[in-house]
Amino acid sequence: MANNIRFQPMGKTYLANVSTSNVEVAINADSPCNQLRIHNDGQTNAHIRFSSTTGSAAAIATTSTPAYGVVMHPGTVEIFTTPQSANSSVASCYVSAISTGAIQLWMTPGEGT
Repeated sequence: MANNIRFQPMGKTYLANVSTSNVEVAINADSPCNQLRIHNDGQTNAHIRFSSTTGSAAAIATTSTPAYGVVMHPGTVEIFTTPQSANSSVASCYVSAISTGAIQLWMTPGEGT
């Protein structure tokens, strides 16, 4: 569960090369946790979606069409709370992402702010 400590990594860091096609990564933590620290190391927005099951693709929203995809701006670092059933030593957290250009997302499971 999230708390008021500094972010504590609790697993390996994953790298996703994201472009105009959806990319999905299964994140596994070393011990139960429900947060991910994500760094968008690109020049365009990332649109990301979290799921406890595979196959839930992120999408880019438009003015007339809402979509499942949280916007993450270029060069930013965010800590997200993931689905409760994900990110434990038993289950995976699936992160799907899409962008309008080539970017890299660095993702680390853990806990804290």
